[in-house]
Amino acid sequence: MISDCKALQDFIWTDTNAHELLGWTAPTDPNWCCSSTYAPRIICTNDRVTEIALGNLQIYGMIASASFKDLTGVTDLDLSQNKLYGNIDYLATLTKMDQLKLSLNDFDGTLNPLANMTSMTKVGVSYNKFGCSMRVFDCGISMLSGLTELTSLGLVDNELNGDLSAVAQMTRLVELLISDNYFEGELYYLENLTSLEEMRMERNLLSGTIDALADLTRVEIMLLQYNDFDGGIDAVENMPLLTTLSLAHNRFSGTISAVSELTNLQSLSLQNNTFQGDISYVSKLTRLQQTLNLADNMFTGGIAALSDLTSLRNVYLSNNMFRDSLDSVARLTNLQQMWFDMNSFYGNLTGLRDLTSLTVLRLEGNLELNGTLAPISNLLSLRMFWIQDNNITGTLEPLQNMCNMDYLRVDYNYLTGPVHYLACMTNMDIMWLHDNDFNGMFFSVFIYYFYDLLIV
Repeated sequence: MISDCKALQDFIWTDTNAHELLGWTAPTDPNWCCSSTYAPRIICTNDRVTEIALGNLQIYGMIASASFKDLTGVTDLDLSQNKLYGNIDYLATLTKMDQLKLSLNDFDGTLNPLANMTSMTKVGVSYNKFGCSMRVFDCGISMLSGLTELTSLGLVDNELNGDLSAVAQMTRLVELLISDNYFEGELYYLENLTSLEEMRMERNLLSGTIDALADLTRVEIMLLQYNDFDGGIDAVENMPLLTTLSLAHNRFSGTISAVSELTNLQSLSLQNNTFQGDISYVSKLTRLQQTLNLADNMFTGGIAALSDLTSLRNVYLSNNMFRDSLDSVARLTNLQQMWFDMNSFYGNLTGLRDLTSLTVLRLEGNLELNGTLAPISNLLSLRMFWIQDNNITGTLEPLQNMCNMDYLRVDYNYLTGPVHYLACMTNMDIMWLHDNDFNGMFFSVFIYYFYDLLIV
């Protein structure tokens, strides 16, 4: 008992400034740490400290005292969201640990001290500096292979590397959170993790196909963007519970037929791959709310599949080969961002008339959009409107009440008339008006109203 309190006393009063932040005075009772005065920060069971909850206090310092290793009865340790630094070597003897929370600090060194915590169910060490500066060494998670009781493994934003072989035996995992590291290799180590519900593995060096994930039918969130995966995505068709799926910035190819039955999806991002074919498969995804991002692929055909996605707020179709009018988006009145640039959309802007929640509208580089700007005159929330390189005619009068505009591009069209209709756009950072046929007192209007505006 005395050793427990002494270990905590060293940490709270000597190694860190925790006592100042907590307003605790130096104890005189050698058994102070199990006094109700310090609950719920410190919990004792049978005269041993079992729980330490010192998270989110901005504590500064380190686990510097060797006496910390005497806290062998601790099962729950929360030091997250502080300013602690240094290694965690003195935690190695805390082998009864069930839940360990060290996220959002500046800890470094390896994760070796966790190797013998074989009863642990949850470990969160995200947003630290675990790993090593030289990636030629194995500074990954191989030493955690014995933690087979884990249900949650959080390693986000560290400097860990190596493959994922250590997780192969962690068959109880529900959460695998390893984003923003240097993990590499393929995913076949995950094929038996059939309890997984959340996979966050983005921004690593992972590669190969995702075929090994085909039996992970309970997954609800899967983030694999910014890796080097390739092949098709048929493995996801057996994941009907998915609400968020991001496969962006990889080398996936083929069609997206596998998404057609993922009717619980609320966000789908497939940007920057080499998918091809039409997008009819998204027509059933009527629960999409956050994002549909199909930009930077090789999709073709029309966009009628979007017409029933009426809850959608952001849609990105940039840099594909779509060819259609804009009428299919007429019912998407919740849209806030619409990026349809660099395709082959044609016709007038009538289909945009009721999209009054739009803040960003990108239509540039379609070449065949025509007619006047009149249909968008009531899109008063617009902050970015780019429609250069099209065949738009008429005047700028429909834009005269869009006073929140920050970025405007209407260059390379056939617009005429005066530019004073833009005078209320006092937040404007830059506008491109060139290669049209404007007239009147052009620069005098803007010199009077704007100070930091760049006009091109």
